Parts: sequence; structure tokens; C-alpha cells
Amino acid sequence: MRLHLIPYLGRIELTELAGRDIARMFAMLAGRLNRYGEPIASSTLHRIRATLRAALNAAVREGLIASNPARVIRLPAHGGAVASGRRWRCGPPSSWPSSSPSRAATGCIRCGS
Repeated sequence: MRLHLIPYLGRIELTELAGRDIARMFAMLAGRLNRYGEPIASSTLHRIRATLRAALNAAVREGLIASNPARVIRLPAHGGAVASGRRWRCGPPSSWPSSSPSRAATGCIRCGS
């Protein structure tokens, strides 16, 4: 919340928060780079949206707002990094034999090794 939601939405009153504000936030986030200089991963954007939706659903349950403005937000399509579960930042674990087919099919997403 501190890194992604509050900087973009923190100054907007809860009752004034609209879908266009949330869409603008995601458009800006999709254009940002992470600490490795890569676009923010789409999975990160999905987690941010899930966190926001959960918080706004709680606000609806508490009667603070009538409806959740994030419920219809679609994330922007972008070429961000996609988590594949098969690639590492520094190559595959050295414990894998170098002849392993899995080791050959994986590599570092930053340096390509």
C-alpha cells in the first residue's frame, strides 16, 4: 500500500474516489520500472488491484461508500515481466547438474546466464 496505492490515491477522499482515478493510477504504475529497471510485472499489478479491491470492499461493508469503484477496473496491457516460475535473477540453482535439461532451459532474466 505504501509504495503503490498511497502515493497515487492517498490524497483523494474515499467518497470522491472514482474508477477514473484508479484507472489513471494503474496506467502510471504500468509505465514504471521496478528496482531492476524492468517494467512492473503484471502479477504485481494484479496483487495491487486485489489489495485495493479488498480494502474498498471492506469500506462498502462498513457503509463508508455505496459501491466499490475498483470492481470494474481492467488492468492495462503492457509488456511487463511475467513470472514464469522457471527463471531466476542469478541463474538456476548451482546444485542442479549442468547437464540437467531443466538447468539448460532456465536462466537469469537479467543477465541471460
